[in-house]
Order: sequence, then structure tokens, then C-alpha cells
Amino acid sequence: MKLLERLLLSVLVAAPVLVSGLVTLAPRPVRLTVAWQRAHISETIGMPAEAARYYRQVLEYQPERTDLLEKIAGLEFLAGDFAQAIASYSAVTEHVEISAGGLLNLGEAYLQTGDSARASETWRKLASLPAVDVSQIAQAADRLRAAGDLDGTLLAAQRWLEFDPDSVQAAWLTGLLLSPRSIADAAHPLASAGNCEGIEAEQSRRLLEVLGQAALQNDRAYQLVLIGQRLGDLGQWDVAETAFQAALNFAPGYAEAWAFLGESRQQQGKDGWTDLLRAKSIAPNSDIVLSALTLYWSRQNKPMVALAYLQKLAANHPDQGRWQVEIGGTYALAGDLVSAMAAYQRAVEIEPINAQFWRALAVFSATYGFDFSTFTLPAIERALILASKDLQVLDAAGWVFLTNGDLEKAEQFLQLALAEDGEYEAARFHLAQVYIAGNRFPLAFPLLKTAAAQNTDPAVASQAQRLLDKHFPGQ
Repeated sequence: MKLLERLLLSVLVAAPVLVSGLVTLAPRPVRLTVAWQRAHISETIGMPAEAARYYRQVLEYQPERTDLLEKIAGLEFLAGDFAQAIASYSAVTEHVEISAGGLLNLGEAYLQTGDSARASETWRKLASLPAVDVSQIAQAADRLRAAGDLDGTLLAAQRWLEFDPDSVQAAWLTGLLLSPRSIADAAHPLASAGNCEGIEAEQSRRLLEVLGQAALQNDRAYQLVLIGQRLGDLGQWDVAETAFQAALNFAPGYAEAWAFLGESRQQQGKDGWTDLLRAKSIAPNSDIVLSALTLYWSRQNKPMVALAYLQKLAANHPDQGRWQVEIGGTYALAGDLVSAMAAYQRAVEIEPINAQFWRALAVFSATYGFDFSTFTLPAIERALILASKDLQVLDAAGWVFLTNGDLEKAEQFLQLALAEDGEYEAARFHLAQVYIAGNRFPLAFPLLKTAAAQNTDPAVASQAQRLLDKHFPGQ
């Protein structure tokens, strides 16, 4: 048999089998293919809402693809459709457990829709998963704290530390949250973190220091106020609030604890006024209460009301010049520069060997345009005699000479400040201003870039950025 005939014969023999198989295969609808293609394209080009819609079309044809449910929910979350994302994540639980990443998103979706309780519940569930990535536990801890759930944050932090015992951040957060609860329990993670380097390590050491001081006190309420004060100094006002509240649970008539509680709440954008009123009703002449009331009215832009409390403080401590400096600054805010100058001058009369008060007088005088030779120069010269290597004094000297147009002397003192501490941001910023005033822009640029990039002094960073935008746009 010829070769061609043999080939034809084999095809004819197999044809019935091929045809019967072909007719039993279900064709893939064109719309399904298009939906898959469009879903992939939309997802790739960053159109999550459209991608979610096309994946839902896929589910219409392939309802068994329950694995797509969480993908759809995630896309709806990315699109900002939080209510629909919550509904879609709920549908996922009918088939499988939501992934850790999905729980992060679901909690945020609850938070965005105003349900903070369910947000916390969701993130707590993530932190309790038997197998979870450390970075996801860390994110859950951050979000729980941002939502105000400090109990949940502690649970997440402890789990984080369990998974990553060498994490300074986990140890710091665990010790931080334990500090108002138990000095002994907080000490171990803080000591572990304090043996390392970095911001968290430094904060751990500072908090551990006050825990040691508090441990020597028999009064639990006083212990908690000491701890809360240090937490406030460290900027941990949410945890400080719990410390002050706990102190009041032990001693409801503790006026200073009420004052600190009001301050901690104000620092978080809450209304601490009722706490301050309670403090004032208990101990109206307490230094801490009067100071807290001064801060409150200053924030309300009512300097003259604040001044009344400052004057009480000054009367309570006639031998302390610092209250006169505060009074001077408050008068200046109110626009009464004559009274402000008198207050600054009283401060240096009370404590004539305090370099910082002379510095404050010089800066005030230069800021508000008082005669340089009569007021500013004698004050800054006195400050330099008293503290020739003090960074703040050297920086102030540079600044006041800059305001007087003496660029050579300004640069001299600012360079001296930087010789003492090359990382002193205020001096770097003021030196950049000197260079700009002298049209030495190439020297100013790197100083401004450094000052704008640092985060230790936000006020300096903001001012440096403004000068960069003005003199070096786009660089």
C-alpha cells in the first residue's frame, strides 16, 4: 500500500474517535475569554474597580473559582469601595479563611466605614493566626495602635516579639505598652531593646530609667504619674494617657494626675478641658496645674488668659527667672512688646548668671527690632561670657548678628556651634541663611538639603524646605 493511502486510512480510522471527543468538549464562551483578558489588563494598568468587575463576570461562568473572591475583595479595597470590599471579604469566609493580607485590608475597610470595633477585632484575629508573616503582625500592631486599641496592640506586639525575639521595634513596643501595667514585666523587653542602637533603643533606655525610679516609690499613683511624664517626654501620649488614668484609679483626688491627663488628651487632639477643670478645683495653686492651664489657654490663642496663670506661677517663685521669660513670650504674642521687654529684663535681674535667659533676651530683642547696640548686643555678649561653648548660645549669636547684617560675625559663631556639634540642625540652617544673604548659594544648597531632610527638628525642616523651594526650585 502506498504511503499516502496508509496515512489516509489511519486518519479515517481515528476520525470517529476524534469527532466524538470534540463534540463532548464544552466550548469556552467568548465573553468568558474576554472577561479574563480585560480583568488581567485592568489589574496590570492599575484600574482595580474595572478589574474587580471583570473578575465577577468570570465567576458568572465559573462559579467554582472561589479563589477569585479574595482577589475581587482586594481590588475593591484598592479602589476605595470599602463597603463592597467588606461584603466581598465576608463572602470569602463562606468558603475559606481570609489570608493575613486580606485581614489587614478588611480591618482598614471597617475603620474607613466607621466601625473601629470590628477593625480591631479583625486585626486581633490576624495577630492570633498560627502562621503569619512578621511584617504583617507589625502592620497589625501599628493599625491597632492607630485605632486606639492599646490592649490589642500589646497582644500583637507580644506575638511579634515571639516570632522575632531580636526585633528592637517589637521589644520597645512591648515594653512601652507594659510600662503602665507592670514595671517588672516591662523591664525585660526594654532592657533587651536598650542594648541595641537606634531611636527605639534610646527611648527604651530612657523609659527603663524612670521605671527604676518609680520602682523605689511606695505610692502606686505617684509611680504611674512618673511613668506617664516620661512617656509624654518621649511623645508616647496615648500610652501616657493610660498611665495617668490608672493613677487616678488609685487616687481620684490627685490634682497633678488630672492636669497631666488633660495635657495628654490635648496632645492627641482630644478635649482635655474637663480634666483641667477637675485639677483646678482640687489644687488651684499647684505649679503643675497652673502650667497646664497656661498651656491650654496659649493653644486657644488667648495669651492674656494664659498670662494670669503665669503671673501666679511667677508670684509663687519670685526667685526663678524662667517664669518671667514665659511671661515675656506671652506678652509678645499678645502684641505688648514693652511689657515683654520688661519681663525678659526681670528674668536676667533675678538670675543674672543664667546664660539661657540672656540668650532669650537677645533673641527677643533681635526678633522684634529693638535697638541692637542698646539691647541685643549686650545681652548676647553676656550670654557668650557665661556659656561660650553652649550650642544654643552660639547659634543665637550667629542669628542675631545675621539679623543685624554682620555676616562675618554671624558665620563665625555658627561655625563655632557646628564645630561643637556638626549635626546641630538650627546652626546649619542659620548658616545657610548667612550664605544666601551673602549670595553664596552653592554653599547654602547642601546645608538646606540636609536641614530639610532631617526629622529631629520639624520646624527647621519646614523652613529649610521653603528656602529650597524659593532659591533652588526643582533641585
